Amino acid sequence: MGKKLRHIRNFVVFVDASLALIELKQRQGQFSQCGVNFGRHDVAAIGRAFGGFGVTVQDRVELRCQIEQALQRDRFTVIGANLEPGGYDERI
Repeated sequence: MGKKLRHIRNFVVFVDASLALIELKQRQGQFSQCGVNFGRHDVAAIGRAFGGFGVTVQDRVELRCQIEQALQRDRFTVIGANLEPGGYDERI
């Protein structure tokens, strides 16, 4: 018999405490901000609560390291990648 393949799903969640792209469009259209800002959620804790691994990263180096570790694990991993508010401004 052949070896059974297992597919582990891993998730990266960009945590910026806002609907940043919508907020950017509101600013560009000179509209007041409405319904786009909210508190940060601990997505790593959500991953752990569902039986997986959960980690939070602050930069690209940490993200790369955690992705490499996630690929070696026998359970899924949720990686919360914290972004600074307004981090999209110069990228779009």
